[in-house]
Amino acid sequence: MAQRLVAWNEHGFMPDKLGAVASMNLDYASLSKERPQLAQALGNGRVISHNVLHYGYGVLFTFVVED
Repeated sequence: MAQRLVAWNEHGFMPDKLGAVASMNLDYASLSKERPQLAQALGNGRVISHNVLHYGYGVLFTFVVED
C-alpha cells in the first residue's frame, strides 16, 4: 500500500499560505524523483509513522521507518 503525507495549513502559521495543502508521496519511486535526499535517507524502508511540526517559518517532518 502506498503512503502519502498531507499537511494542511489550517491556522495560518504562515499567513500567505493559509488554506494551502502540501502533499508528498512516500513511495520510494516518487520520492526519488521529487525529493531524492529524503528518499535516500528513508532507504527502502516502510514509513510506519510520521509527525509534522510547524515552528517559526519552517516545517519539520519526522518519520519512523521499518527496515
